[in-house]
Amino acid sequence: MTLSHSTLQKTFCTDFLTKKMKVNEGEVPQYYVENSHPVIIEPEVFDMAQDELARRKQAGRSHHGTSCFAGKLVCGCCGGLYGSKVWHSTDKYRRVIWQCNGKFKGKEKCDTPHLTEEAIQQKFLAAFNALLADRDFIVEDTKELMARLTDTSRLEEEASHLRNEMAGISQSVRALIDRNARSGVDQSEYECEYQGMTKRFAGLENRLKGIEAECDRRKIQRSALTGFLKALKSARAPIANFTPQLWNALVEKATVNADGSMVFTFRNGIEIKQKP
Repeated sequence: MTLSHSTLQKTFCTDFLTKKMKVNEGEVPQYYVENSHPVIIEPEVFDMAQDELARRKQAGRSHHGTSCFAGKLVCGCCGGLYGSKVWHSTDKYRRVIWQCNGKFKGKEKCDTPHLTEEAIQQKFLAAFNALLADRDFIVEDTKELMARLTDTSRLEEEASHLRNEMAGISQSVRALIDRNARSGVDQSEYECEYQGMTKRFAGLENRLKGIEAECDRRKIQRSALTGFLKALKSARAPIANFTPQLWNALVEKATVNADGSMVFTFRNGIEIKQKP
């Protein structure tokens, strides 16, 4: 059983008569307790969900749905996402199909076909089994790729330098304001110096935000590739059974072409095409 942790006394009672509570901002001690209770969601599943949410946010496409296929099936004609539709919802022939969300929205409808979930699953399993044929090479290649593309050490070092420089500028600005208040320096010189410092600070701040965003992107990519490698190493070919966990760990996207073929783009960038 996996256990989680808790932080105790995040709030405290300020008046035992009225039972008024206040957020603890250091007035009373807080306690960090490890292994306090069983987790509801396993850490690996939670991390995978967070990575997927971040991936969807970066993709910039809004979509809804709890299916593992949501947000990953792409129309080869218009570049839009596939969505699920229910056919024969009230009778025994009920089934879920996936088709381009924009298929009937434009003047010219997309030529890509609809797909059943069973067809998507079978094409994915075939593509993954083809990937497993070169597993050893792909594992080593992905490790090199991860080391090259997801390292954040130099960026974090630069971010640390930027924070130190920003802290120094902040101190200089406070000193300048204090000096002006005490001695009344020439206001044109004061304004020029003040504007120069704040402009420099803003430039550093923008650069820092960019570095932090890139570090976050690389960490998300590292996590995705780590999950990809774990799934790849643990699989025993041929894979016969589809699971959402395997799909989420391995697939970046799957593009559906007009002829019914599908191109699976895996997390490490490898693309494998499956015929109709």
